[in-house]
Order: sequence, then structure tokens, then C-alpha cells
Amino acid sequence: MIEPRLESAKPSEWTTVSKDDALMRKLLAAFFTHEYHLSPAFYKDYFLEDMAVGQKHRTKNMCCSSLLVNAVLAWACCCCENIPNRFKYWCPENLGYRFFAEAKRIWEMQMVTGENRNLTSIQAAMVMNIYLNLSGLDKLGDLYGVRGIEIAKEMRLFDGNADVASERLRHARNFTAWCVFSIDVQLSLLFFRPALLSSPPQFKLPGPAINPNCLDCLIYLWTVYLEYLRSSLSLALKGLREQGRNYYLARTVYYIVRNQIQPEDRGLLMGAEDRESADDESPGLFGEVHSSWVARSVDISENTATEELSYLAKQYLTLETDE
Repeated sequence: MIEPRLESAKPSEWTTVSKDDALMRKLLAAFFTHEYHLSPAFYKDYFLEDMAVGQKHRTKNMCCSSLLVNAVLAWACCCCENIPNRFKYWCPENLGYRFFAEAKRIWEMQMVTGENRNLTSIQAAMVMNIYLNLSGLDKLGDLYGVRGIEIAKEMRLFDGNADVASERLRHARNFTAWCVFSIDVQLSLLFFRPALLSSPPQFKLPGPAINPNCLDCLIYLWTVYLEYLRSSLSLALKGLREQGRNYYLARTVYYIVRNQIQPEDRGLLMGAEDRESADDESPGLFGEVHSSWVARSVDISENTATEELSYLAKQYLTLETDE
């Protein structure tokens, strides 16, 4: 990851857990490469810019805090291959455990003093929520998410922020509002619970037309997100191909998906295609599918006839036979 803002950042000024800036920059690079784009909770550029300014020069409206830095570093440990046994969130020797323990300590202290009514506390609450969800502790994670949304409502984060004089802070608030709303929707769908927010923010999603400074961030997010989708599809195809050697159903789904891949994405099949794959390509594969199984999630009110496996096989697999 090439990010000049990250290269000038000194995380050690924001945490007592480690003084190894090189290691923590590597953790942050892994986080922004692999995790941030999936559920962003804060504006990356402002976060890194203010981190570089340092704790000693911190002002009230900065987009970086010790709480947020420790929370992000805890999550970052999950996606860095250099951290051994990083899934063991319960081990005190685990670096992620120590970062989260420090974030939790700061959070609880701010809850007592009332110093948590600020933008970075909302952002940290959402990060801690997701970190605990990834650890299989979503019942605990929800406590942070609920409180984060409560603080956001108290600060009228979703009401437009038109009265905020600082353009930079207004952009940060608007971006965070949409991040919080997005995370709330994702979690409500994932855990089959009502969303805590009944409506989206009362302003448009920040973008290049509203804030030109968002352009680089959005381009970066979409570039990494698309690459993530491509990688996920590649892994899914390989899994289907392997299962296809045992089950006809999996083999059929594999060829349906394969025949929908655009020519420029054929590289995704590398490692999945082999000599045995070529031997499988016979008219029998295309003509012996009689299944009403719906291969994807659909709304109960939808007409599923065009999603049944038999229809998809006829739609996509016979095309290859005719060529």
C-alpha cells in the first residue's frame, strides 16, 4: 500500500501499547488494504493526517484520538499475517488483545468523565463493535454500537451538519454519519434484527460532487473493493470446482458461473481449470439438469422461475454447446 499520509504517521504517540511505529504502520497498511473498505467507520485521509500531527498538538475537532487509534490497531492485528495466532483474541499475549484492552480502558474512562461525546468516540464505538463481532462476541459488540449511535443522535450527526462552521469537520461528520448508517444496516441484515436507525442521514452521501476531497478516497475504496470481489469469486470458483468432482450439482453451478465471467476476468479461473475440467465438458453436462433449486438468495415475493438451476443451466450452458 502506497500512502504518504501513513508514512508520516506516528501511531506510538497515540498508544501506550507499543513504540514500534514501523510495525504499527504495517498493521494500519494491512487494515486499510483488507478491511477498511468493507465497513469504513471514519474518513481515512483525515484520520491519517491528524495522526501525523501528533497527540501533543491535538485539538478538539481532530479526526484522530487514542481511543480510535487503539481500536483500529486491535482490528488491524486480525489481518496482518505477521501476527501469530491472531485469531486468539482472548490471549493477553496477543497484540490485538492489548490494543483492544487499551481501547476499552479509554472508552470506560471517557464514559465516566463524559468525554466520549465526540466524533472519534462514535467512530471507535463502531470499530469496537465490528472487532467483537469478528471475534464471535456480537452480543458484547452491540453494546458499543448502540452507545455509538446514541452519541451520534445526541450530537445530531444525521441532521445535516449545516451549522458546523469548519468545512473539514462538516465533511468528516457527514461521512461518519453515512458510515454509521451503513454499518447499522449491514448488522441488522446479518443478525436478522431491526435496524437501530429508522432512516438514512438527511443529506446526500458525500462524494466528488459535494466534496472534491472525497474523490481519492472513493476511487481507492472502489478499486480495493472490486479487487476484493474478484478475489472472493476466484476462491469460490476453485471451491466449486473441487466439490464438482464429487457432486454434480456443484459442477453445474461452477459452469454456470464460469460462463458468465467476462473475457477480461478469465484469469480468475487460473488454478481451477485443469485437464479433468476439459474432460467434463460434454453435452451430458448441459442436458441432464432437472433441478428447481434456487441457487441464490431471493425475496419471497420474487418470481423464482428464472433463478431455478434448470433454467440457469439452459440459459448459460446450452450457449456454450451451440458455439
